[in-house]
Amino acid sequence: MKKIFGLLVALLIGFTASLPAQTHNAVLLDETALYDFLDQAELKGYVGTLRAVQPYPRSLVVSLLKDISKYRNQMTPMEREVFQDFYEDFVEDEDEDFVDDGDIRIQGYVSTLKVDVGAEANMNAQLNELKDSGGDMIGKISAQGDVADNLSWGLHLTGGFFLTDDYDVDTSYGPTAWEPYTYTKEWDGGIHYLSSLNNYNAMPSSLSFGYTYNTEIAASFLDNSLDLRFGRLRRNWGVGDGTLFLTDSARPFMGVEGVINPWDWVSVSFLTGELEYGESFRNIDEYNIKDTSRTQQNMFSILQVELMPTDWLYLSLLDSGVYMKRTELGYVHPLMSQFFYQNNTGDFDNMAFGGTVAVKKAGLGKAYFSLFLDEARFNQPDFFSSYSNMYSYQAGIEAPVPGLSWSKVLLQYTKVEPFTYTHYTVSESPWYYGLDMETDYLNGGESLGSGLEPNSDELKLKFNTQPMRGVTAHFGYRLIRHGTGAGSYFSSWGSGYLQNEDGEYVLEDGGTTTDEPDESNSDDYVALTPDNDPDGAYGQTGSKSFLKDAIYEWYHILSMGASWDLSSMGTPISFGVDYTYVFKFYTDYQSTGNFQAVNTGDLLNESRHLLSLYMKIFP
Repeated sequence: MKKIFGLLVALLIGFTASLPAQTHNAVLLDETALYDFLDQAELKGYVGTLRAVQPYPRSLVVSLLKDISKYRNQMTPMEREVFQDFYEDFVEDEDEDFVDDGDIRIQGYVSTLKVDVGAEANMNAQLNELKDSGGDMIGKISAQGDVADNLSWGLHLTGGFFLTDDYDVDTSYGPTAWEPYTYTKEWDGGIHYLSSLNNYNAMPSSLSFGYTYNTEIAASFLDNSLDLRFGRLRRNWGVGDGTLFLTDSARPFMGVEGVINPWDWVSVSFLTGELEYGESFRNIDEYNIKDTSRTQQNMFSILQVELMPTDWLYLSLLDSGVYMKRTELGYVHPLMSQFFYQNNTGDFDNMAFGGTVAVKKAGLGKAYFSLFLDEARFNQPDFFSSYSNMYSYQAGIEAPVPGLSWSKVLLQYTKVEPFTYTHYTVSESPWYYGLDMETDYLNGGESLGSGLEPNSDELKLKFNTQPMRGVTAHFGYRLIRHGTGAGSYFSSWGSGYLQNEDGEYVLEDGGTTTDEPDESNSDDYVALTPDNDPDGAYGQTGSKSFLKDAIYEWYHILSMGASWDLSSMGTPISFGVDYTYVFKFYTDYQSTGNFQAVNTGDLLNESRHLLSLYMKIFP
């Protein structure tokens, strides 16, 4: 009996004369060259309007590349070489020796298995202050497979060492050896100092160990007319570079999602997931695995409807919500609006609404405008100057560059109003009564939407090119302006006790005291609420006036870089180099009446020269 069983197992797993794999696993967002290539193929008119929900299933990528192959004759020789590189990797996907591609494959009648390994090293140097440099070294292993034609699974594990500078949270949003507003955590939960591996820390300011554990189960039916996924990974929803709704730099989280394409011109996407705890890059000193997570027990749901009635017009409507963990079937239902459903459940949650309109002409380019409405009080006399109206918007133009192989230029403006993506704490809610629960638009301490902080704007000019097989290059300029006044940071508001300008606590009887409240006398103190918190959106007495109502940080950022993947030449290694120049200064229009750099006291001008080098094995 044992011999028969062993024979059956061997036939099931090891038999190689099976159907080809129908992989529906996600093509992860770190495949930046591929997604940039697909975007340029759309601009050229080689494919129709792409769904604005990523990552794509591998089966969809294969289908898109097959469609693009019909236009080979319209490509230049160099463009065909670049295209052929992607076609070989994803469509043909031929197995090679382990030393050439870093994977082992087993294929059977019912299921397939593929195991990959890889490694990468990144060095980020601040040339002005080498002691503030950092980087990481990461090892990777993944396993994935198919079960019959419609079901796939994947498991991705990484582990490595990380180091950043111990930056000043008052003057920098994240480590200073990285380009401003680009750093994202590449580890799960807390980071572990090598000197105290049992402890959880917010940032690797000392040499640290961290890991990631991402997994998925995916299914696809009817030629990607219905795609389903249950997994933990990074996602990107929306149009533009750094979308307002769910951006590619947002931390991964576990969720159930799907895309339904009943017709070619309609796409309905839905996602419900469980957010993870963390402190923002400004609040890392408040990090504690128990205290931080206790008030960040949140879920996230998002629904997007995309309409493509013609080949030149794109429309989308989107709503989403961050809400405390509880059973709310309306937020899970793929056809129910979160924005409206909250009114049926008591209005405890942080809802948002928005959409995008885009027009394009094949070979000429695309223009788009997106709006994200976090919260609004339409009864305000001046909608645009009221702090209680929290929204962001983005407008941009993308165009292919004639005469250059797979090249495009982007010009984009983004504005994030004060308090956008934040929310007041909720202390009287079902299941969490008495706790000051935070429902900001954050996951792991990082924004789900725009990577900019509230009360910021950004003008971005970006040029990307893939001039030859395995080679990418980019050049960019960013102007970022960020305020330091009310609503300028990722912080909840509306909890604690009211204090006057001298820092004294206000008592219910009208008096004041410097004594801290405790359980025995807390009822004698005036509690902060969303409406009376002077640091909250509803407690502001003045009007907002961008660049004029506080001290503002101005960043001029110039960057350039290139990468070279040698895999197609038989060497499974890739290299990359980036240089960034950052010039930062402060303005104080309230005091000076102009926008000239202050450059005195604590508001000194700052220049940084940043150099980034990386190498990947089995990229």
